[in-house]
Amino acid sequence: MILSDFLHTKYLLKFGGLALLVGGMFAQPYRVVVVQGNSMVPTYSDKSIHLARRTQSDLYRGEVIVVQSPVGTLVKRVAYLPGDTIDQVKMGSTWVDAVNLYVKPRRSAHLQVRTYTVLPGQVYVLGDNRSRSVDSSTFGTIDINDVWGPLVDQKPYDPMPYDSNRWM
Repeated sequence: MILSDFLHTKYLLKFGGLALLVGGMFAQPYRVVVVQGNSMVPTYSDKSIHLARRTQSDLYRGEVIVVQSPVGTLVKRVAYLPGDTIDQVKMGSTWVDAVNLYVKPRRSAHLQVRTYTVLPGQVYVLGDNRSRSVDSSTFGTIDINDVWGPLVDQKPYDPMPYDSNRWM
């Protein structure tokens, strides 16, 4: 009876360890991601390969993250966090985020402006190349649980990537 308990325990340890090893392979803290399209140009180019880190840490504005969105897995920059307000301007029948206009809108008789507040547990993401990006300005906020994690190689957003002296 003692020998069979020993063999049974040895069997469980051997195959339990194998199960942990295989399970660990699928629960890695890092993930390889490929930027698809030009939505993050000039910061990250189309088809560029990056490493993302799985984390539950707090997000911060400007951080580049991997998210699961209604249109698939995307690499985007955090623009607004829960509680932040976003000015939106009505253009035709569509509400456009004022951040896409690069100016703070003023209220006037000809311009409809509203303020939207990001709800708790949500995050608002944008691509660096606003004119080519499908992001929160298209599909709305992302649930914080749909954030996979940040890219390891964070690069700051530079809206003016050219040499400003070249125009002088």
